Amino acid sequence: MGDAWIHDIKFDGWRVQLHKPGRSVAIYTKNGHRCAHKIELIGAALTRLPARSCIIDGELTACDEYGLPNFHALHFHNGRTESCDA
Repeated sequence: MGDAWIHDIKFDGWRVQLHKPGRSVAIYTKNGHRCAHKIELIGAALTRLPARSCIIDGELTACDEYGLPNFHALHFHNGRTESCDA
């Protein structure tokens, strides 16, 4: 590898786009499904972002108690197994 190599940690998660047009919020999966109702804390944080409008494209991840990515943790919500793309 060597000192010239740059790398980042591979975070396994859901690809999402967060849209904030004005005061409203929409969150879409890579397949275009709306999923803000499944990740309400992210949507609430987006409303507080000091921008009139924006689109944020990224990977939604969950980490364990050690700060390591835990893909399976994304599939559990209120004791049920689900996916943001369902």
